[in-house]
Amino acid sequence: MYGDKIRLLRVARNISQSQMAEKLGIPQNVYSQIETEHKKTAETVLNKIAIILGVALEDILNPMPVVINLHSSFSDLEKDAMMQILKNELAIKNKRIDLLVKELAALKKTSISKN
Repeated sequence: MYGDKIRLLRVARNISQSQMAEKLGIPQNVYSQIETEHKKTAETVLNKIAIILGVALEDILNPMPVVINLHSSFSDLEKDAMMQILKNELAIKNKRIDLLVKELAALKKTSISKN
């Protein structure tokens, strides 16, 4: 789930994927894979990303959402992009909760039938 956080922070700081890739010394398509989590990313690279974005590595790795003040000088397009990322993150978490509820119900059913 760190990819969405990285994208959100990058957009909030008005940094393009190309600029991030350049700062990291990697091709833009490789950086894109980091944000989409199609590529397993070493902690050292995530730490460099955190430094560039001005946050702690824990802020990226922590499953808690990132809090960003949307009442600052961001453009409407940037605000919309950040809101969409947050909505996507929420939808993923809600799907995970639904899956866990179903798994729990199945486990309860299995436990009852064994008794």
